[in-house]
Amino acid sequence: MRIAEYVFNTEVDTLPLFNTDFEYTYSDIVNEDGTTTRIIESNTKPTLIDFSFKTGLIRVNKLETSKITTCYAMFRSCTNLVYAKITNVSESRELQGMFMDCSKLETIEGVELWDTSKNTSCAAMFSGCKKLNNVSFGTTVNMSSL
Repeated sequence: MRIAEYVFNTEVDTLPLFNTDFEYTYSDIVNEDGTTTRIIESNTKPTLIDFSFKTGLIRVNKLETSKITTCYAMFRSCTNLVYAKITNVSESRELQGMFMDCSKLETIEGVELWDTSKNTSCAAMFSGCKKLNNVSFGTTVNMSSL
């Protein structure tokens, strides 16, 4: 199954960190604009994905997060990230600093579907997201600690 599909600047590799027992394969497609689209596949779903400080990351088109237990600083300081599609954080206990210092981030697609009933902290989730103007949360989302 496809775990992730994302676009990155080829000068900076952006292979994320996963939980230690997670096995996967990946393939790269070089795009006409000089970026690369990476596709990560696995027979299982990860419980941890960490892209923090991956400055080459530009777009996250798909990310399998249904088994992720913490999104703490998942994309922290991905300073070239402009778009992310994330539709499920229901198992995550922490969203703290998830997009902190993603200064070019403009769009997060799927937030309106998030169920954060297990979440204990959203502190600084969007701190430093200078271009992120609107985030529409669904009615099941408790963002009181933002």
